[in-house]
Amino acid sequence: MKTDRFGLCRGEMKCPYNCRRVGLESPAGSRNAALEKLQQNWCGLVEKLREDKNDDSQKSGH
Repeated sequence: MKTDRFGLCRGEMKCPYNCRRVGLESPAGSRNAALEKLQQNWCGLVEKLREDKNDDSQKSGH
C-alpha cells in the first residue's frame, strides 16, 4: 500500500503465487478505507473463481 503525494492510498492484493490480483479502481482516502475495499474486491474474486469452478464441474458431470 502506498500513499501518493496527495495523501490518497493506492495498492493491490495478490496471491502468494502471483497468479491472481485485485487492485483499487480509484485511490482511497485512507489506509483503512483502501484495505476494506481491497478485502471486498478479493472476496469477490474468490467467490467468482469458486462459481466458475462449480460451473465447470457441473458441465463435466462431476
